[in-house]
Amino acid sequence: MSLPAGLTNDLLPFATGAGSNVLPQSSWTGLPGRLTGFVSGVAESAHLNKAWRQSAFTSAMIGQFTARNSNQNVLDDGDVDEYEDQFTQAIKAAVSMRRTTLGGTANAATAAFSPPFLAYPGIFFLVDVSVALEDDATLKVDNLPVLNLLRDDGTRIQKGDAPVGAALFVAHDGTGLRVLNMTPYSVQSGSTNYAPLAKVTGTANSVNLAMNPPVFYYREGAVYRFMPALANTGPMTVALNALAPKPLTEMDGNPFIGGEVVPGSPMWFMDAGANFVFLRFSSYLSNWARPLPGFFFGYAAGMSNNTNYTTLANSVWTKVNVGVEQADVEGWFNPASGRYTPGKAGFYYFTADCSFGSSGDPTVRTQATHGIRVFMNGTPTFHNDIGDVPGNHYAGAGNGARGVVSGITYANGSTDFYEPYAFQDYLDTSGFRRAWGMRWGGWFLGR
Repeated sequence: MSLPAGLTNDLLPFATGAGSNVLPQSSWTGLPGRLTGFVSGVAESAHLNKAWRQSAFTSAMIGQFTARNSNQNVLDDGDVDEYEDQFTQAIKAAVSMRRTTLGGTANAATAAFSPPFLAYPGIFFLVDVSVALEDDATLKVDNLPVLNLLRDDGTRIQKGDAPVGAALFVAHDGTGLRVLNMTPYSVQSGSTNYAPLAKVTGTANSVNLAMNPPVFYYREGAVYRFMPALANTGPMTVALNALAPKPLTEMDGNPFIGGEVVPGSPMWFMDAGANFVFLRFSSYLSNWARPLPGFFFGYAAGMSNNTNYTTLANSVWTKVNVGVEQADVEGWFNPASGRYTPGKAGFYYFTADCSFGSSGDPTVRTQATHGIRVFMNGTPTFHNDIGDVPGNHYAGAGNGARGVVSGITYANGSTDFYEPYAFQDYLDTSGFRRAWGMRWGGWFLGR
């Protein structure tokens, strides 16, 4: 093996060329002078060349070993002390652990050794982390090719695996540089980290959690738990260890309104990137303070002064006036038109009822039909079997009647809208066709 370019070894082999005047090994083995040394008289040159070549051969190898592993020139200058110091450095470099501090960047680290490594196979070294490494970081050792840094299980290194101050034992495994003492310092993905009550500080709506092991960075998908100390009273933020706080929301991203966090009942939440989401498992306490999603309710006012009616066309489905909004959580209900336009796709439950005027003619009351329906985008939405078709329904006070409808339908969450319609084919005692005392509401069921 030749020396790397730029290195010199002055201790050279002797009489190694083709046809050298050197005693063959078989003759040298049995030569008496090899044991007693050459005595007085004429010494044969082949015998001497053999002895000189063996000593020169050995000294040349030692010189080459010294130059290669100390990364210094070995000179034939008679300086024995310098040569011994170089040889000592070479021995240490060859048989002891090599250690250096990582350089480069968080994504592309470098390691420089003196003397440098000349090949990857078989190398094993120690590096001190000065810059926290990021996901899928690489490492370049001396002038060798760039290789992937691997966890001890063979997967690519991830952010948090190598924080500042860590010391990594690294070995070449044939494909990459594997960290043999990898510790999941702050890798929480795929695991859950817990903060007991003693590690929970802050306020009811701004909680700080001291996780153990500590969390040095946020990773989307990581799941955490903590034991709440206080009940929240509104929107809430959570900070892990010394990281910046992030909002803690419902799964759909809606902020808390108060009452979601129950002291003494552990909470599970997941990092969703811009926020944490509350994993509201079925076993967790319900938040009774939260209104039904998509809930609305309206009615026609003015019963005492006879203004809460809608005049109906003869035997024609007519939209019924509502007028008063009593509840509208998301703001999707327009009481002026009675129209409800859901802003979220899914299934909705609707219910409506109103009264119809009475007739003084018993025959008409028996034969008359009236009813109420829910129209979607101007068309009846429920199947006739729901019971929202014209019919007698049930009699009310003063021989009047009341129409009722309820059912479930799907809304696309953008353009679909819903309205109550009524039907009457006879004149009441006062000579009108009217829908009285309208009540109209519904809520979101889910997808």
